Amino acid sequence: MDTSKLKSELMKLNKDVLIDIIITKCVPLKVSVSENLRNFVKNRCEECADELPDTCDDILHIENEVDQLKCSLRIANTEKKSLKRLVQELEKTTTYQETIISLLKGGAQKFEESLQAKTDVATTTEYSRAPTMFVQTPSTVRKSNVKMNSRGRQPTEGARPGRGRREVIQGNSQPNSSLSFAGAVKRAWLHIGRAKIGTQPHHIADYLKSRFPDNTFTVEMLPKRDDALSVSFKVSTEIELLTEMNNPEIWPIGITVKRYKFFGGYRQLNNDTPIKHSSIRLLNLNLRSMRNKIEDLDVFLRSVNYPEIICVTESWLCSEDVPGLFVRNYRVASYYCREKLVGGGVLILLREDVTYSKLTIDPRLLASQYFETA
Repeated sequence: MDTSKLKSELMKLNKDVLIDIIITKCVPLKVSVSENLRNFVKNRCEECADELPDTCDDILHIENEVDQLKCSLRIANTEKKSLKRLVQELEKTTTYQETIISLLKGGAQKFEESLQAKTDVATTTEYSRAPTMFVQTPSTVRKSNVKMNSRGRQPTEGARPGRGRREVIQGNSQPNSSLSFAGAVKRAWLHIGRAKIGTQPHHIADYLKSRFPDNTFTVEMLPKRDDALSVSFKVSTEIELLTEMNNPEIWPIGITVKRYKFFGGYRQLNNDTPIKHSSIRLLNLNLRSMRNKIEDLDVFLRSVNYPEIICVTESWLCSEDVPGLFVRNYRVASYYCREKLVGGGVLILLREDVTYSKLTIDPRLLASQYFETA
C-alpha cells in the first residue's frame, strides 16, 4: 500500500475531521475519502489497540499505594506533633521539678548549716548524742528522736528540748515603794471539755469555788459548732493550783482537762465570717461543652435551689471561654485550664451572695503534666 498517497489524502482533510478520526478510530461515513484510507485507519487502530497493554489494574494498584503512603505520612506528622508537644511538656515539668528541688535543697542546706553551727559546742550528755544520719533535712530531723536543744546543751528545767527557745531571765529585785509597777501573778490556763450542753460558765466557777474557796477563777465558754454535742471552757487560776486541778478525782465522769494552748501569730481577719458547715452546699459537676449547655444548667440549678458552691470539671474548657460563661446568680471565683493543644480545665462558681478571699500560691510550685496514649 502506498502510504505516501494516504498521507497526502489525510493532509487534505480539515482539522475537525482529523479530530473525529482520532477520537472514533475510524473515518466518518459522511467524509468522502478513498476506501484504501478507510481500511488503513481501521487496521491501524486495531493494531495499536492490540499493542497497548492493559494497564488499568496497574493504575489502581499504584493509586492504592499512593493513598497508603499519604495516610502513613499524615499519621507520621500527627505522631511528630504529639511527640513534640510531649517533649515540650516534659521539659517544662523538668524545669518545675528542678525549681522545686532547688527550693527544697536550699531550705534543707540552710537548716543543716544552722543546726551544725549550733551543735559544734555540744557536750556528750544524753541530749547531745544526735546521730549524723538524722541531720539531713528538716523532715528527718523532726522525725528522729533527737533529745537535744537548739544550742546543743542540756535543756533547762521546764524547757522542751529541740525547740530553740530564747533564754528568758526573771527579775529578783525585792519590791519597794519606789517602783510604780510589779510583775503580774503567773496563772495557769486549763481547757475543760466535753461538758453537757446547757452548762454555763457560772456552773464551772461555782463548782471550783466550792472545791477551792481560797482561790480565784476565771471561766470563759469557748465557741462551738451548731451541731456540737458538748461545750468547752477556758479556766484561769493560780499557778500553784495546777497540780490539784489536774487531779481526775475532783472532776465529774466524762469531763476532760488539759493545758490550754495559746496559738501565737493567729489573727482574725477583719472581713472573716465564721462558716456554718451545715448550711453550705457544694455541687460537683462533670460537663462537656459547657457553653452549649448554659440553659440546661440553669434549669438544673434552679431545681436544686442554687447551691452556694459549684465545682465544675470541663473536658473542653479553655481560658478564652471563661470570660464568656454567664451562669445566672453565680460568678467565677477561680479556674484553671490546661494548654490549648490539650484542652480541659476546672472552675469554681460561687453564688453572688457568698463572700470569699483568694489563696495565693507560688506559681513555681504548680507543675502541669499530661501524656497521650493511642
